[in-house]
Amino acid sequence: MAYSQITFSRVREYLMNANNSGLEGPAGAQPTVMMFQFPASPKDDYNEVYPGIIIGNKECSKNKKQLKAMGVTHLVNCCQGIKPNQIDSDATYFRNVGISFHGIHALDHSSYNMSPHFNSAANFIDKALESNGKVYVHCSMGISRSATIVLAFLLLKRNLCLMEAVKMIRSKREVFPNEGFIRQLCILEGSLQASK
Repeated sequence: MAYSQITFSRVREYLMNANNSGLEGPAGAQPTVMMFQFPASPKDDYNEVYPGIIIGNKECSKNKKQLKAMGVTHLVNCCQGIKPNQIDSDATYFRNVGISFHGIHALDHSSYNMSPHFNSAANFIDKALESNGKVYVHCSMGISRSATIVLAFLLLKRNLCLMEAVKMIRSKREVFPNEGFIRQLCILEGSLQASK
């Protein structure tokens, strides 16, 4: 499906520039030329990026005591599975602490189609927030897959445009969805605009 190349370029450029701003060298140092662009690791294990929505990493996702102390009532595992960079948690793991679970078996590859998960995850998050819950959305590092799902939620349930949503989340956490996921979000935005 077609997507706006202009929106894609604007979002990608914004994320790359936001990412680079935290990578400056010592005062007076000449900037280095980066051959490849990799996201910087977030400074924090987790950050609340929207009221009631926390994006975080895999380490915190397995710490039930910490999640409960944070007030988490719902959890979205965007990297469910047993492959590298996946976390094998499920509803049973969180049952004894009363955390509702939603799992997505996603890989952080630009060729992976994340869009079939957009609606179900957005509905899960929306219902959690409607009941005054707090949602922990995670992948391995809390940079790409989890950010993509939260961005999709903001487009689907809060009627934000993609650029607004990206700026909102990036102001709270060092996120950087891969290029394939950015394209899929551009397609989502286009389909939502076309249906208005």
